[in-house]
Amino acid sequence: MTPFTILRNWTRSSYGKASELTLSKIERRLRFSGILVTAGLLIEAMCLLWARPLAFIVLVGLAGFFVAVGIALYLYSLVSVCESHPVATSQNNR
Repeated sequence: MTPFTILRNWTRSSYGKASELTLSKIERRLRFSGILVTAGLLIEAMCLLWARPLAFIVLVGLAGFFVAVGIALYLYSLVSVCESHPVATSQNNR
């Protein structure tokens, strides 16, 4: 069994059709913020190899923007989580 067939079987439902992987709102936000931070870090890595004065402007401007937006979106997604279950009170724990 090859890794490709394992992956293909993993994404199929019990009826044999490809199932859609549904992500919650916070998972989509966290994934997108991780992509933004990673893109910013990759741009910064490319700027280290590019020894020109313009590289510093790209580093600060573009890469800094991607990292800052990624961090802000990450923090916003953690703060804006809607709790679907009520918080257990001391009366419910008895």
